Parts: sequence; structure tokens; C-alpha cells
Amino acid sequence: MRFANSIFFKLLISFILISIIPLSFVGWITYDKYSQNLFEKLEYHANYILSQKMKALNTFLFDLERMQSGLKSSTVFSQYLANQDPTLHPQFYLKLDALMESIQTIRPETVGITIISNNGFVYNYGYSLNMNFTKDNFNKLSWLQEIEKNNLNPLITNIHTREYSNLDKDQKVYSYVQKVWDKRLRSFGYIVIDFKPELLQSILNNELDSSNSSGTFIYSQNSFVLPPKKTAHISFDSVKDQKNGSAIHTNVDMNYLLFKQYNPNTKWFVAEYFEVDEFSKPINDIKLIAWLVTMVSVIVCLLAAMFILSESPSQLRDCSK
Repeated sequence: MRFANSIFFKLLISFILISIIPLSFVGWITYDKYSQNLFEKLEYHANYILSQKMKALNTFLFDLERMQSGLKSSTVFSQYLANQDPTLHPQFYLKLDALMESIQTIRPETVGITIISNNGFVYNYGYSLNMNFTKDNFNKLSWLQEIEKNNLNPLITNIHTREYSNLDKDQKVYSYVQKVWDKRLRSFGYIVIDFKPELLQSILNNELDSSNSSGTFIYSQNSFVLPPKKTAHISFDSVKDQKNGSAIHTNVDMNYLLFKQYNPNTKWFVAEYFEVDEFSKPINDIKLIAWLVTMVSVIVCLLAAMFILSESPSQLRDCSK
């Protein structure tokens, strides 16, 4: 109790009240405001990036739509769908090839176009077709069955192998699939336009980002469409129900901030992720500085109190009683 009533203690408490507590309060306010401001800037930056990538994705989808619209409007294409004579089927190849050459100029990066007629004929362009892969085999493919459930809207499949190819069955591609009818609405078929994953990555500029601390990925309600980098260790379960701006945790103790936008044309979520540790570096620096300033202030207050009392020996004796 004597120490609590001593001048040294009272001086120390006075210095703390005058300097350390205000400094700590200002440091906490600065840290909180800076954290909030940094998050808002990151959110703005992420949403801007996502908006640009969404525009690029929609442009790509529009080009694919133009390709299938160009096919549907062709008389040769309509005649091909309506044809039921096997002897006439080979005669369509030259005419369809010429049509495909003009159509593919819209997106020359595509690696194959297939037309499957409900009359049992299959036409291929841009790749070698496995002749044993018939219309019935195509109909068993899950993504071709899915188009029937899609209210006749175009569908972009998840990544898959080309079982229908003769030379590169293991090649992984995405496919733009559309169910179409001939001009008399008597026969129908499917247009399948294949493109490599690298094309989707280049559209999103994802291959240009060599950093492991951030990246882009795409997912649907059921799975990844374009997965995150393997080094990120992000699982589908960790992102499927997350809200925009939320934190996600991986099984290797890595944490990310997730920002996303929904594309109604594809029913995909396009997402950007940023590693929390990288994002938090400036904030942690401010926190460290605030702690150092507080500790230095405590030491200065102790030294100041001791210095003042050293000038008055009688007060020091009171302090030591």
C-alpha cells in the first residue's frame, strides 16, 4: 500500500495516463481504420478485375454463340440435319467443311466442331473422329444428356476427355453444346465446339499470374470448372458456400480472402483469391510499430519517474519505506 501511495507510483500512473493510454488508443484506431481501408481497396481491386474478366468471358461466349448461329442459319446445315439417306451423308462433307472454315475464323483457337444428327449421322471438323463412336455413344455422354435438362439453352461442359477422337482420346477440352433444329423443325441435332483449357485460362489472364498468393478460378454449383492453382490447396468444399469477401481455410493452414461474381449465362462463379498473409503484411507492420511505440513509452515513463525522484532524495526515502 505504501508503494501505491508513493510519489514514484503516482508519477508513473500520471505518465501512463498522459502518454501511453492515448498513444495506445490512437494506435488501435489507426490499425483498425487502416485495416478497413486496405480491405476496401482490395475488394474494389478484386471486383474491378472480376468485372474485366467477366466481360472477356461474355465476349468469348458471344463469339461461340455467333459460331453456332452461323451454322444454324446455313441451308447446308439444315439439309444435313434433315438427311436420312446414308448414301448422301458423305456428299455434305465438302460443303460443311467450307462452311466450317468461315465459321471458325470467329474463334480459330477452337480445336474441333462436331455435329450429331438425330438421324444417326456424325460430322467432324478440325480433328480426327473415331468412326466407331456413333450417335448412340454420344447420347450416353453425361454432358450431352445435360443439354436436354438445360431448357435448350447452350451449355459449356466441365473439362472432359475426347473419347470420340481417333488420335487424342486423352486430350482434355471444354465443349460448347447447343441443341438445334433444321429449318422445317422436323429433325434436330447437337453442335459441339471444343476448346482447350488454355484458351479459358488466357481469356481470364490466369496464366499470366505466376504468384502463388493470388489467382482466378471458376466453379459451378457442383464442382470446379477451372480449378485454382494446385499450390493454393483450395478445395471445392471450402468455397462452394462462401460469401463474397469471406475468408477460406485450406487443409495446409493457408488462408485466403475470396471475391466472386456470378455469370448468369453460364451459371458459373468467377472467383479471385488473395492470400491473407500477403494481404496482412502492411497491417502487421503497423501493429508492430504500435507495440514498439507503446513499449518504448513505458520505458521512457519509468525512466522519467525515476529521474524526477532522483532529484529529491527525501522522496526516494518515502518510496522505499
